[in-house]
Amino acid sequence: MNLELSILILIGFNVCNAFIDAYKITVLHREIRHAINFSAYAILVWILIHLLEYNAARSISFCLFSFFIRQITFDIPLNWRRGLSTFYVSTANPPKAIWDRIEIWIFGKDGGRKQVEWYLAGSALTITILIFSQYGS
Repeated sequence: MNLELSILILIGFNVCNAFIDAYKITVLHREIRHAINFSAYAILVWILIHLLEYNAARSISFCLFSFFIRQITFDIPLNWRRGLSTFYVSTANPPKAIWDRIEIWIFGKDGGRKQVEWYLAGSALTITILIFSQYGS
């Protein structure tokens, strides 16, 4: 397994998950099961780390990258499929998802664009670390 393939797997999982959740919300009028989504993604990340045979430091970098890329490749497609803005921030008071609450606390209710910028920067930084750490191994 290589890093490029693992990134494609993460993105594919996130986009599929966004489409499924958008369908649940808009058609079935059901809520997203955040704990199930988190658990499934955490298991996928764990499997990929083991297939990549990463040491502890690279595993941490991969986990951080996986977190940042999740915010981009899940949240934005979910918003689009629901007919919402790219930078949509939950209007629930309080939001059901713990992470939505944390984001609102950090970025505010009008911080959708700031969130995306932070997650893109985090993705770029962590993928750069992963790429360059390959040469030190």
